[in-house]
Formats: sequence, structure tokens, C-alpha cells
Amino acid sequence: MKNLILLLSFLPLMAYAEVNNLDLEKIQAKIHSNPVFKNTLDQCPADQKLSDGIKTTKTYFKKQQSCQNNIKSCYAKCLDKDGYACYFTALELQSANYKIDAEKLFQKGCEAGVPTACTNRASGIEFYAQQGLSIQQNQCITKAFKQTCDMNDPWGCTMYASKLISGIEPQIDYQKALKILNKSCQLAQDHPACIQSIELKQYILNTMKKK
Repeated sequence: MKNLILLLSFLPLMAYAEVNNLDLEKIQAKIHSNPVFKNTLDQCPADQKLSDGIKTTKTYFKKQQSCQNNIKSCYAKCLDKDGYACYFTALELQSANYKIDAEKLFQKGCEAGVPTACTNRASGIEFYAQQGLSIQQNQCITKAFKQTCDMNDPWGCTMYASKLISGIEPQIDYQKALKILNKSCQLAQDHPACIQSIELKQYILNTMKKK
């Protein structure tokens, strides 16, 4: 179960487009030198006020394509508090293996109200923890996933369900987790989060049979 949770923590959401690596290297250097990012990773993604997110798949991919076509412009928009510009720039940095810098932009996207950016940042806190997670960090992560699920982010729902059965919460709640996993697929049947939720649902059902 632990390996499954770690896998889920790392899955949301990789980028696949080809963006100039030199541009990404320059952006990474700018992030390092910009004081606005100094304490970014100390913030909890659950402390942000979220918006409804992008309404249509077409709009989502249009924004993503715009960032992929001009990543430097996208980063500049991020600095102007365009949450989705932060999110899509973070995906490209993540894909180029600038993972910590990507985490900083996921957090900035989260602070601008983008639910899926908060989901990614909460996953990052869990995945990159060096010394194990504190009680406060676990509470932050679980709360963030619940909030993004409430805002209809499919990955938020899948990740929230995984926390409910991880043993970290005061009580394992299989029934609630199953209900939330159903929501993940109701939101987007072809989404990777739905595919993972189906696997997690089967794990829960198999576990319940053994009890």
C-alpha cells in the first residue's frame, strides 16, 4: 500500500510537449535569483482560496499550448499572478527535471487559486519529504486534497481517497474513499486520475473482502 501511495504522489501531472531546454534553464536561474520565491516551499497549499478552474478541456489545452509555444512569456505571466501560467510553466520545468523549481511554481499557481496546482504541490510535499512528514504536513496535504476535490479536480479526489486509507488519518474510511474515487471518474472518465482511481478502488474492495 505504501508503494501505491508513493506512486500516486508522483503521478500528477507530467508535461509532454517539447520546450526549449535553454529557455527552461534561464527560467530556473531567474527563479533562484527572485526573492519572491524565497519562502514559497514553506507555505501550505491548503491555506489558499481556490477558484473554479478552467471550465472546458478546449480552453485548458489552448492555455497549455500557448505556454509551450512561448514558455518565457508564460513565466512572465506567472509573475503577474496568472495561476495557470504558473501551473503550465511548472509542468515544463518538472518534465525537464527542474523539480524543486517546478514545486515553487505549483505553489504560486496554487496561491493564485488554481486547484490542480494545489494538488500537485501537496503531492510534491509528500513525495519529496526528506525526513518523513510531520503531523502538520500530513494534515496540510490531506486538507489540500480534500479542498481540490471539492473544487472538482480529478487528481485531488484520487489523492484524497488515498489519504483516507493510508492509515495516517485517525480512522481508515474505505466507504468514504470509494465514494470519492467514484467522483474522480465522474469528473473525467478518460483522465489518468480516473484510471488510478479504478486501481485504487479495486485495492480497497480486495482489502475489504479480507476483513
